[in-house]
Amino acid sequence: MSPLPSIGTPPLASAQDAVSPQTAPPQPSAPPRNPPRLLSGLRKRSTTRSTRLTTRLPTPLTRTPVNHSTSVPSITQAPQPTLAQLLEPMPPIQLAFFDKLASELAKIEAFFIARETEARERSRRLRAQLDELKDHRRLFYEAHPADHRPWSLPFLPAPGAPAAKRLRRALHHPRGPIHVDEDDAAGGEKDAPGAHEKRRAPRLNPEEYQHARKRLKRAALEHYRGLEVLNNYRILNITGFRKALKKFEKLTKVPVQDVYMKEKVDPCAFASDQTVQELLKELEDQYTARFAKGDKKRALVRLRAMSSHKTHHFSSFRTGVGLGLALPAFVDGLVRSAPPCAPFLPHAPRHPHAPGPPRILRGPSPIPIPPSAPATQAPPRAQIPCIALTTLCWAFWLSFARAGAPALQPWAWPALWLLLVLLLLANPFPVLSRESRYWLVRKVARLLTSGFHRVEFTDFWLGDQFCSLAFPLGNLYFVACAYAHGFHADPYAACSAPAPWGVPFVLATLPFVARFVQSVRRWADSRLVTHLINGGKYLTGIVYYLCYYLWRHNGGERGTSFVFFCLLGTIYSSYASAWDLLMDWSLLRPRARFPFLRQELVYSSSIPLYYFAIVTNVLIRFIWVIYIPTRGPSPALRTWIAALLEMLRRCQWNVYRLENEHVGNVDQYRITREVPLPYSFDDLSRETDVGEDDEDEDARAPKITRSASKRRAG
Repeated sequence: MSPLPSIGTPPLASAQDAVSPQTAPPQPSAPPRNPPRLLSGLRKRSTTRSTRLTTRLPTPLTRTPVNHSTSVPSITQAPQPTLAQLLEPMPPIQLAFFDKLASELAKIEAFFIARETEARERSRRLRAQLDELKDHRRLFYEAHPADHRPWSLPFLPAPGAPAAKRLRRALHHPRGPIHVDEDDAAGGEKDAPGAHEKRRAPRLNPEEYQHARKRLKRAALEHYRGLEVLNNYRILNITGFRKALKKFEKLTKVPVQDVYMKEKVDPCAFASDQTVQELLKELEDQYTARFAKGDKKRALVRLRAMSSHKTHHFSSFRTGVGLGLALPAFVDGLVRSAPPCAPFLPHAPRHPHAPGPPRILRGPSPIPIPPSAPATQAPPRAQIPCIALTTLCWAFWLSFARAGAPALQPWAWPALWLLLVLLLLANPFPVLSRESRYWLVRKVARLLTSGFHRVEFTDFWLGDQFCSLAFPLGNLYFVACAYAHGFHADPYAACSAPAPWGVPFVLATLPFVARFVQSVRRWADSRLVTHLINGGKYLTGIVYYLCYYLWRHNGGERGTSFVFFCLLGTIYSSYASAWDLLMDWSLLRPRARFPFLRQELVYSSSIPLYYFAIVTNVLIRFIWVIYIPTRGPSPALRTWIAALLEMLRRCQWNVYRLENEHVGNVDQYRITREVPLPYSFDDLSRETDVGEDDEDEDARAPKITRSASKRRAG
């Protein structure tokens, strides 16, 4: 039996043999001597090897004959047709597709160039701000050296430490521009460039360093997020063009994808990420040097943390459990609160002005957290309202169940609940969303100091929420008076007399005063007349409540005070309803798809709810007519019904107000927050051509301003 032939790869034919016109006659092959199973295995191995070789070979090239003396052939690639050559034989319907692509490409290119220009300008301004922060930091540590440790208690920070001024900086931002006059510091003469720091440094306030650093850190985070969004926008559109051309190529069998991308898309600005990557790299280096102490890894984790999305299923589960525990206590408390079961409750109010049972026994009105809270806060802040509501329901049940009697009186449980809520908000330990709790406390404190700082979205949003809490705020005086006099006697006789009507009026109108001051401040910053019109609405509300309390003070008689109450109530309700529909909700627009609505609707699948909201909002705005009838429920019950309906109206108002804000942000391409920068450079504003919108945005923010010598001389 002869040996098996070699399984090696046969040698490739030479080029001379490939082009030779003479071909040797094939030799007759000998009959196979291998077994069928062995031949089958050899065929499989040969097929596998040839497949591997085929996949490794490049794309086939065309061979063209050449007229020269050598016998080696010339191998050239076939010319690729241009886009014009591919479009020439196409029918009109296919040409319309490319016309649409061209129009979309032009819009994307123009939008990307505009956003890229804004990003470069923002990076330039942020770079200058960070350089100024470096000098400000030097002044701060010169004013507060590390070796200076004044005497203090062990558990209190040093007087010069940042923690000692945290509350003051949280409540009061810089109240106005701090002009750093270079001529005053330099004696009115121009010095050498090296003396610039000496002229500027003495006039910067070292105490404002921490606030400026915090604001610049937020601005850097928002700018980095904006750059990432711009880069994602670029990638998304490139992918979209490839997908669309691939689908067209699949349907028409015309290889147009590579040609179109090469001739049309690749030359565009958004096809290259060089500028965006350079801005990202520069911002990463600056953030590492200024806020991460040179730790690049720590800086990248902090910069990219805003783009991560976390789920909070367990916190939602805890919130649901808390609400489930509150429901049975609330229901049983309602059953026990009937007069036969609650003999300790006071009788019906004897005076028309009496506000009814203590507000603390009725449950808190929800004050929703505005959606523009800092992005560093976690969404489980809903646990705080859930804990407060659950404990309130159980305090409500414990009061009517007479738990702890006779040692503990029933009215002690609401007071204990109020103390618990205050301790929960002031809890210094990092549990239960400490940043969210402190954020809420700071925003409420800023509401009380309206007019001394720039008005932000959260400021007027929270002010509008408190405007719907006029009844609970006015009732605080009665609650404090009732606990002061005790519940053994009738608290209504001592706390509902006509004399102290001014205190409830002041407490009830505090949110209106704050909103009026905010509107005036916004007008002073922007010079927009709409803010003054909005301020007129709150001023009308203050006068309306004044007429209401005067009418109740006079015993609810049909006299002059009643006429003024009805007149001001009609004016205020009409004023507020028109502002709600036209400005806050942007409804009643002409030429809308749905009558009396607007063109862009987020809740397009719930159109009837818009009309329901319009009708109910106007009706509840006129809820003051419930006080006019002389017969029927007591004034305290009517006030409670009006307050409950106003609370529900405000919840409905929040939904459509946020929808309108979202639609406005989409129309103006606002996807990141514009954090105002702490320093102002008047000399830089004259060297660059910045738009009026940017200058107006800078003028609205409280800043540390450095006046140039030319402006000083003029």
